[in-house]
Amino acid sequence: MRFLPLIFIAMFAFPAALHAEGSAEESPPIDIRQEELLEMVLPTTQHIHELDISIRPNSGDVVKQDFIRMPIRLKYGITENWEVSVTPLTYFSNFFRGRLGLFMTDVTIGTKYNFGEAYPGSGVGMAFSFSHVIPVRDDIRISDGYYHYMPGVLFSTKIKGAYILGLGIGLNLVQGKAPPGSIEPNDTMNTGVSLAFINNGVTYTLESLYVTDEIFGGQTEEAYLTPGISLDVTGWLKEIPGVWTFSSGLRIGFLDAPQDFEVIMRLKLHLRFDYKIDVRKLMPKTGA
Repeated sequence: MRFLPLIFIAMFAFPAALHAEGSAEESPPIDIRQEELLEMVLPTTQHIHELDISIRPNSGDVVKQDFIRMPIRLKYGITENWEVSVTPLTYFSNFFRGRLGLFMTDVTIGTKYNFGEAYPGSGVGMAFSFSHVIPVRDDIRISDGYYHYMPGVLFSTKIKGAYILGLGIGLNLVQGKAPPGSIEPNDTMNTGVSLAFINNGVTYTLESLYVTDEIFGGQTEEAYLTPGISLDVTGWLKEIPGVWTFSSGLRIGFLDAPQDFEVIMRLKLHLRFDYKIDVRKLMPKTGA
């Protein structure tokens, strides 16, 4: 995985290359959809030809581990109702404890399809999501080494225009052979409820999540409550193209949750990217 740092650098240099080739007239303002909150996913999908790049470092690793996990997600709108995503679970050596190095342990491939209203006139949006985690490197400190299959159904509705109420129900089904020294996780069911309030470009969120394996014969229950905030920071990054948002929150764990508190942070970049057009911009020009 020695080439991984180059991929990481290229991923954020790529938008600048597109911006250099295009003009302001070719790039109308990006209309950002509220397709997710800090933790929960909503039924809304990315616009067609819209690319979303986000990073979410695990802040708890800074003081507890020799490494820091940092998922890097790329999400793309295939149509106005269908998006796909790929998320390498990267991690790098904790610079407070040792030398630097960037590695990868898992890759998550995901998709979401928005069906529109759950039934005509209801005002309730509905979508189906599916994610598949593929283990790449056996390191039980960071990954359990199993394949995960995660189907889910998502609902949301707007209340008084500025509020968004969301509900998500999903499964996490585990398959595979245990790496040496790992403990096989149980299949789980998760239920999440969220409320978001949008005011002057700032999104305030309150999210709750309940995870249990009891329906699969286990005895574990985990509950989380996460207040958070998300704001547009494009004005602070004027020289970099796209729309930038920064989100942060405090996840509070209850019942059998492995952590009582965890600070969550995410930086996201939205870009318009039509691969049929924009890839040509990056190709070398040949003379007649």
